[in-house]
Amino acid sequence: MVGSSAEDATRLDFSHGHLAGQTGLAFALEEHKKERNIKKEGESERERKGGGGGGGTKTKTTLITGGADCLTCLRTEESGFKNTDTEINDHEEVITCLAANAIASSSSSSSANGRKGLQRRTDLFATGSEDRFVKLYTFPDAVFETNATRFELPVRALDFAPGGRTLACGGDDEGIRIVEIDYEDDKSCKVLRTLRTAGRSIKSIRWDPEGAFVAAVSADGTLQIWKAESGEVALTKRGVAHRFDKSSPNCAHISWQHEGIFLAVPGTSGDVLFLERLSWEEEFSLPSAADGEKLGHTGAVTCVELSPNGLYAATSGLDRRIVVWNVKDQKPIATRASDAVVCNMRWHPNQNALSLMDEEGNVGHWESPVDTSLPDPAFVEDEEEDTVPVREASEAFPADKGEKKKKMTIVESDSEESEDILGAAAAEVAVTGREQHTLRIAPPKLQKAFQPGATPLAPNSQRRFLAYNMDGYISTMRGSDFSSIEVVFHDVSSRSSRIPTLTDYYGFEMGALGPRGTILASPERGPESPSVLMYRPFESWAVGSEWTCTFPSGEEVKAVTVGTSFAAAATMNFLRVYSLAGSPRMILSIPGPVVALAANESWLALIYHEAGPVHDGNGSCSQKLAFHLYDVSSENQIASGPLCLSPGSELEWVGFSEEGIFTTCDNQGCIRGYFESYGGSWVPLFSSKDSRKAETEHHYIVGLSQKEVFCVITKSANHFPQVVPRPIITNMPLQIPIVCDDPGSKVLQDSYMQTKLRHHQIQCSHAATSQLMPLETQMDKTLMKLIHAAIKGDQLEKGFELASCLNLQRSLQGALKLANVMRKRVLAEKITTLIQNREALIQVQHEMPVHNHSQVSELQSPVGMEAGNTKSRDSALVKVKEEKENVFSRKRSA
Repeated sequence: MVGSSAEDATRLDFSHGHLAGQTGLAFALEEHKKERNIKKEGESERERKGGGGGGGTKTKTTLITGGADCLTCLRTEESGFKNTDTEINDHEEVITCLAANAIASSSSSSSANGRKGLQRRTDLFATGSEDRFVKLYTFPDAVFETNATRFELPVRALDFAPGGRTLACGGDDEGIRIVEIDYEDDKSCKVLRTLRTAGRSIKSIRWDPEGAFVAAVSADGTLQIWKAESGEVALTKRGVAHRFDKSSPNCAHISWQHEGIFLAVPGTSGDVLFLERLSWEEEFSLPSAADGEKLGHTGAVTCVELSPNGLYAATSGLDRRIVVWNVKDQKPIATRASDAVVCNMRWHPNQNALSLMDEEGNVGHWESPVDTSLPDPAFVEDEEEDTVPVREASEAFPADKGEKKKKMTIVESDSEESEDILGAAAAEVAVTGREQHTLRIAPPKLQKAFQPGATPLAPNSQRRFLAYNMDGYISTMRGSDFSSIEVVFHDVSSRSSRIPTLTDYYGFEMGALGPRGTILASPERGPESPSVLMYRPFESWAVGSEWTCTFPSGEEVKAVTVGTSFAAAATMNFLRVYSLAGSPRMILSIPGPVVALAANESWLALIYHEAGPVHDGNGSCSQKLAFHLYDVSSENQIASGPLCLSPGSELEWVGFSEEGIFTTCDNQGCIRGYFESYGGSWVPLFSSKDSRKAETEHHYIVGLSQKEVFCVITKSANHFPQVVPRPIITNMPLQIPIVCDDPGSKVLQDSYMQTKLRHHQIQCSHAATSQLMPLETQMDKTLMKLIHAAIKGDQLEKGFELASCLNLQRSLQGALKLANVMRKRVLAEKITTLIQNREALIQVQHEMPVHNHSQVSELQSPVGMEAGNTKSRDSALVKVKEEKENVFSRKRSA
């Protein structure tokens, strides 16, 4: 077992390297020709392991370090990286970061130790400093080449892209610069693009091995990932890593697995998180403690570095310990202690060794951190490109006398070929004696069920929201033996009495606030502690109105909601609907795993997974969700279908507007409403990204009204409001993302479209005409402004098209007057004809039977009459007149 303190571990020896402060560390590879008369059998073990080319070349490894003494030192391998071969003193201030590129070697044959494919060598390395310069040097002669870029503030992080021709640079300035090095133009440099950063002061940057993504961690612990080609943000996650001062030598160094399948990120409590590529969900972690025994670090992790073959991870922490982990088992296999915190480390590219630097500027070297009985951490066998979903990162390992090789195959757990691969592995062991290690990679994760308006526990806090909406909130405060649940209304005058605080012995973690009461639920915590559902009314005329029910073991409550006449709970398989008095009203089967529930008066919305997440081809993974909308009072399903989300996003909030519009919001800040228009469609109503005043601003949705969205603006690392101090609700205007030929009319077009959507929604609900008149008047006012703008811009056809959409006759008269005033005679004649036809149809409508009104409605549409199609209009008028004559003849006969 690994020791739990620094005293229990063997102490590493460090030698003086630089002055105390920030440090930079990188390995560089140099290709050397071998003497032809030296036989392969005469090579030393180190040369055999580190020989980069077969036949005629070998690889020499150099360690490049930099520190607070403003020196860049190239350290030779022959001295164990203790002696300095070359010193560079070009920077005027502290060197904070280093990076060396790796390009294809001129030798492409297999190496002596069995590696395949092109070997790598270094021809450039870069240094960053507090003097704001990023300098490029050639390797191995260490000659200054050019200044790659210059910042306004200190540089803190550098990393070369896999091709070695692009450099990512970051620091205290806003943004990460992607610099391209042009080898055809004397290594001139130009900034391709700047990646917008959410956190302050970038401390660690890493390209993924395929060059598709750039990941970075800032001093405040924010993790961001960008798509390298477009600069689009793929992930922003605040508070992931420990917070360090920007000038501190320590930071949360991140590392990619050698195939880019995982990104390892130091956590906040001594753990290391492994995020899966594309979904960016936590797949597993290297824990700080397990089963009551301290396995990893007792303090925050400052650096994680994955071995060249991805089987091992080396971590260092504020507890002054260095731990080497077996990634597959998530267990430590070796540990060492140091006199100072290790803030930088790198695996030797060709050997079982680690090089380290501490905050005092000292350099250390750990030989054989992985026991020789285990696979070598530097051995990577490059396989030919595989087809999805199976990705092979073959690892050949020296065994007894070098006769056996072990191979690791990475298989997606939902792959149809998984069992075949595992069977083939067993056959290979039986026939060839080769052992095959198989690591299962989980598919993209399904979004977990959540409660709209709920928040997680904040760090160093025992309070959180179970629900937060336009009426009020439910908060819980954890205690040692029980919790306290409090219900608070925003408008205290709306209630005759205060809702008493509930002492929670069940451990409720879900809640919903309705117009007449609250519903609470606890998750299942084992066979002896099943899920419990509780309803508490605000007021009641009878005693015992509060009720509780216990669910069967194995049926865990995942989501709850409450309306005006019902309460509902969704489990793994069922949607259970209860009356407010506790009587079961219905139980429905759910087509897929539930995501969320929402309610408004008698309406109930169910969100569930229609299918597993899919890769959308843009480097992101999208959830496949669907919804059912029920009217509980009439026991009817109102609508159902797919639920729209932004690519690569998850559902963050679901609810109803004050007018009863079913709305959702994803974690990219796009709010959509479900309308009856176009047969039932999702319409984008608001984009948080377009409304932010700062990159760090986040809009926590509370509710929507007819024209506004109500939210809590947060700038904290976790994007959630805190219980104390009480959040302040901010209202922001809804704005449909209109794209039109006249940018100046976007506001008017948006207003018209929103009003038209509400008008159509009320029409579909068969509401009274009195509810439609104000909306028609509002639409006409907006249309008149658009008509005026169109006439002013000599867009007469557009002006007539807009006039044909006017609802009221007096509005048409106003459009005619406007055309005459602005001396547009042809337009005025067309509007006059439009008015005459409209009046004729209105007269006919009054004289027609009620069952033929639909025919007149069709004629009043722009397509049927007002768009200028004279032939179809005249034909329709003839039919109406014939119908009118038939009505009169029937009256005379009677």
